[in-house]
Amino acid sequence: MDSVPKVKEPEMVLVEGGSYMMGQTSDSKGQGLGNTDRTRQVTVSTFSIGKYEITQAEWKPVMGDSLNFSLHQGCDSCPVEEVSWNEIQSFIRKLNAATGKRYQLPTEAQWEFAARGGKNSKKYKYAGSDNVDEVVTSQRLFVGQAHPVDKNHPNELGIYNMSGNVAEWCRDFFNPDALPGANTDPEGPSTGYGHVIRGGSWGGHPTDYHTTSGSMGYANDRSARVGFRLALP
Repeated sequence: MDSVPKVKEPEMVLVEGGSYMMGQTSDSKGQGLGNTDRTRQVTVSTFSIGKYEITQAEWKPVMGDSLNFSLHQGCDSCPVEEVSWNEIQSFIRKLNAATGKRYQLPTEAQWEFAARGGKNSKKYKYAGSDNVDEVVTSQRLFVGQAHPVDKNHPNELGIYNMSGNVAEWCRDFFNPDALPGANTDPEGPSTGYGHVIRGGSWGGHPTDYHTTSGSMGYANDRSARVGFRLALP
């Protein structure tokens, strides 16, 4: 069984369950967003999600300094990046062994609901604002790296950086050809080409920061623009 020394658990935010139009194609100002072919009503049960992206300070006690491949070293309050989906599963197993909890990556449906502000949503284009400069530090000044996770404007639930800093791995397989599946607590298709990545990063374009935006990565892929946050059922 995996075991690690006593670790500090990530700070979590409770997201009260509710229903929303996943991939909704209009924001608070009626501007087009998302993909109409994938838009559907989804209901998610109450869950908790990380207030911040997992930092290097949270990663290293669990995985060890030698497994921190982040581009931006020497910043413990910055998100861990250059981390693959498979490596995250190892981190989660060890963290759960140490804490007795059931941490996991959020599903894509959970991630988008939280990014939108849950039941407190004001239907912003980005996570917490219609002004990209409030939520993404490097939009107008390309800084070439991630920044500390407590910077920028949080969203309606007090969650930081769901539109910028680093994009984030989700639990779901990515398969655009699969049928949508369940509308209540969907976990994505049973197979796919890789896994879903949501949100924009420090190297992104403004459209990447929309709450409906996403991409995919293979399970062993690493990128300095991709990290993660955790969820609890």
